[in-house]
Amino acid sequence: MQIILKSFNSSIISLFTDTRIKPIAEKLNLSVSSIVNLPTRKKIYTMNRSPHVFSKSKESFELRTFSKLITISFNKDSLISILKFEKLLAKNVVNGLSVQIKI
Repeated sequence: MQIILKSFNSSIISLFTDTRIKPIAEKLNLSVSSIVNLPTRKKIYTMNRSPHVFSKSKESFELRTFSKLITISFNKDSLISILKFEKLLAKNVVNGLSVQIKI
């Protein structure tokens, strides 16, 4: 099972993994096998400060998207605990965080 977390704030992702994912996995006897930081995506937007005059005066904005990949290993016998894990994660999602689950 793979979980991909995406957010504009890196501290939200690290807090969510430490306080929500790891304890829930331990309660359901699942093992978190690896946590990998994926590359940060940067988008830079440039805008004119004044649209009428001074076209050389520009301002740049940067939007960073942080992401993390968490791999959870499980046996075929623990399929019920995986379904419980998905439901508990869906209930505990924090604002500003995107969660994708792949089995």
